[in-house]
Amino acid sequence: MKSRSVDSYDKLIDILTAVKLKDTLSPGASRYVLGLEGDECYTSHKVANAADIYCSNYNVDGSYKADSVTSLSSHGNSASKHV
Repeated sequence: MKSRSVDSYDKLIDILTAVKLKDTLSPGASRYVLGLEGDECYTSHKVANAADIYCSNYNVDGSYKADSVTSLSSHGNSASKHV
């Protein structure tokens, strides 16, 4: 408890919630959050926010979603050439 600076019941509940949340993440999201967390102990809000950022930017297989955006922009360019 001391290592995580738990000095109130609310902080204890938040830490336990953050731990449980990390247990439910996909392997890729879990590695991402743990990598960001480092030696720090994230609150449940920070864990959820980091997981949301990961899920917004990566596919289920761990590949970066920007590849699909690039292919969309190339389709847009080819369509404009035909006009």
